[in-house]
Amino acid sequence: MKKTLTLLAAATVMLAVAAPAAARTYISSKQAVAAAKAKVAGRVTDVDAEFDSRRPHYDVDIYSKRGRKHKIKVDARTGKVYANRIDYDD
Repeated sequence: MKKTLTLLAAATVMLAVAAPAAARTYISSKQAVAAAKAKVAGRVTDVDAEFDSRRPHYDVDIYSKRGRKHKIKVDARTGKVYANRIDYDD
């Protein structure tokens, strides 16, 4: 019993120390907009944060100078653009 309590206490301490390392840090929405505008010049119309998905990201909508609506996904951890598609429905 004493050995079990010692192991449980040690595991609790290890989890408490590891918890801050497991915390995720994300870029700001301003940084996401800057990354998206580096790929497509234009007017930003919407920015949405999607942190509950498997890959946390920002959805940035930009109307290009040609009038096309681009839907851009920016990784919330790295700040890299990983998707850029043109929305032909609008």
